[in-house]
Amino acid sequence: HDETKARMSEEYATCRLHQALCYLKSENFEQCLEACTDVLQDADGQDGDETSERRATFASNSPAVKARAYHRRAKAKLGLGDTAGALQDARAAAFLGDGKAVALYGKLMRDSSGSDFSSALNPLLSPQSTSSS
Repeated sequence: HDETKARMSEEYATCRLHQALCYLKSENFEQCLEACTDVLQDADGQDGDETSERRATFASNSPAVKARAYHRRAKAKLGLGDTAGALQDARAAAFLGDGKAVALYGKLMRDSSGSDFSSALNPLLSPQSTSSS
């Protein structure tokens, strides 16, 4: 019974990831984010209803499934303008072994190093701070 439940959970997660990809390609970033978050949701569901029970089984999803969910969610967050969130999810996907996410994470790191994002993180490096008073 547990084996069947785990297999169905994996299949459900795969279906949700296919939905997420469709949402991503149609630039429906909010729904993509929701589908990926559904796959990544841990066992902290509500009251024991069917949805939280189904989500509780996602903890057994393979690292590859979780990596794809993080990678697609990173792209959705990027589409919504949440660069910091995209960077965090791309890092998680890269850590789980998603090769495309490694490339995305590297791109986000390079892009953020040349933007206002990095100067906000370290104002000592900004050119204005070198002026004498």
